[in-house]
Amino acid sequence: MPQTSQAYLIVDCGAGAVGPNAMVGAIRRSQAASVLLQSPAGFVASQPALAHLVQAAQSTGCAALIAGDAQLALDLGADGLHLGHDEDLSRAEQAYGAARASLGAGRIVGVSAGLSRHNAMVLAELGADYVALGGEAGDDVAEQLAMVTWWAEMFSVPCVAWNVADRERAALLVAAGADFVASDPLIGLEPAVALLAGLGKFNEASR
Repeated sequence: MPQTSQAYLIVDCGAGAVGPNAMVGAIRRSQAASVLLQSPAGFVASQPALAHLVQAAQSTGCAALIAGDAQLALDLGADGLHLGHDEDLSRAEQAYGAARASLGAGRIVGVSAGLSRHNAMVLAELGADYVALGGEAGDDVAEQLAMVTWWAEMFSVPCVAWNVADRERAALLVAAGADFVASDPLIGLEPAVALLAGLGKFNEASR
């Protein structure tokens, strides 16, 4: 059966960030299966504001994830947690174990592994629900493409092509077998929505 890549929308919840209605519109237009709510460095989003965004996302049937804070994910009733990349595998394992212990088996715990094949394999074996590959500052498209291609051929745990900023890169990663394509929040919400909305066309082209 042909591989279908799904949309994963990453939203920065900074000052003047997207509201619930705009969130619903963005999810529907991008056909996102998952949305990750994260705060920019140095900014702490208010819990009530995040709660409204989580509820808005869930009202569309989209999985709402929180970046990095398991307790906040629980408090908000989010569907799960995303753990950012840590090159130190021991720390990454500890962070995953603590998150899983807090959230239990019923919520999503996804992890970023950067371009480390070893870290990605270990975290998947521990039980991560998905691994996010590439997308770190300075990563080359060829390196991310090689990671996604290798993972899609070898493993059943879903992979997310991380922080994708342009249509050309998205098309290549879809063809390589990425289960999800995650938008780069730095390009802005509307460009991210437009990018992810084009995945259907890339899926058709890859068949």
